[in-house]
Amino acid sequence: MKWSSDFEEIIKYNKDRISKFDFDKPTADFLINYGLPKEAAPFLTFSNDTDEQYEGIGNLTHKFDFLEKDYERYIVIGSNGNGDEIVIDKEDNCKVKLLDHEDYFSEQFMNSNIEKLAGTLMIYQDFVAGVLEKYGEDGLMDCKYTPEDIQRLKESLAQNDKDSIIEGRMWNEEIEILIVNKEEI
Repeated sequence: MKWSSDFEEIIKYNKDRISKFDFDKPTADFLINYGLPKEAAPFLTFSNDTDEQYEGIGNLTHKFDFLEKDYERYIVIGSNGNGDEIVIDKEDNCKVKLLDHEDYFSEQFMNSNIEKLAGTLMIYQDFVAGVLEKYGEDGLMDCKYTPEDIQRLKESLAQNDKDSIIEGRMWNEEIEILIVNKEEI
């Protein structure tokens, strides 16, 4: 696995830091050896390799100390543009989920595992890069992409992680946003 050069900064995580979280081996190995991009489309940011409460990778209950012990299962690895937490759920096969901070951290499935998340990020980044190349620097903001472009994106996402594009899940909602934005133009 190699991150594309479209990602400006890749954060690899310290082995000692990652070992504190009791991830399964594939998740731990991925975070240590490949890491995550600092930023990725659509408006996602990922945690730094630090123990710092708000910027680093860590337990959700460390970041939000008012949460019950049940929330210790979630390890924060990033956030979206709405301030919702991107987490790894240690008690659900290290699936990647989005927790809605405005709905007492209700879960939304994101990806089946960290490797599928990485694949999804690269697919989405390729979509963005393709739109910009094909339609110009305002191609995405002006919704110049076609229904065929969106369909190719959806098919690629499904091929990478079929569970990620089921209705009501984060990546399916991102596709719906692209469609609605296109229809409103």
